[in-house]
Amino acid sequence: MSSIQDRHQAALEQALRSDNLDKFQRALQNGAKADELICGSPYTIFEMACKTQGRHEFISACLEKDESDLRLKVNAAQGYQND
Repeated sequence: MSSIQDRHQAALEQALRSDNLDKFQRALQNGAKADELICGSPYTIFEMACKTQGRHEFISACLEKDESDLRLKVNAAQGYQND
């Protein structure tokens, strides 16, 4: 993982821990991955959001990002452009 990706991942983790949804969403948009393990933890960011009370909006943000990424991959595979 590149240092830029490391910074995005760290920002995602910090945003979850500090309950900052805006920063969390920004980190996801910048390429952070919710399915990466948290450093020193057996859990991914997504799993930690699921385990932490009151983080339903973070879970939704992860799922929405995954859905968007999947849609882009399907469109690319089918030869469509994302306008």
